[in-house]
Amino acid sequence: MPERIPSWEEQTFINNSRLDIGGPEWNAEKSSWVGNPNFNYRPLKNGRWDLFDSVDWLEKALKTLPCNTTILYQSAEVRIK
Repeated sequence: MPERIPSWEEQTFINNSRLDIGGPEWNAEKSSWVGNPNFNYRPLKNGRWDLFDSVDWLEKALKTLPCNTTILYQSAEVRIK
């Protein structure tokens, strides 16, 4: 399976792709939080949380599956061997 890029690099790509439609998704300060190991979340006023952790959730989920498992991911069938 290909390696996933770190989340702070992914956020840079997301911000750059949104420049033509009104501006980046996150400002520079918020983008820097995702690469900071000492800052993982912040509480919001509505009782929810913003998560800024750099975790590859797909990789973690796939490690728990047994071998030779077929999964559906965004309407594409993936065969794991």
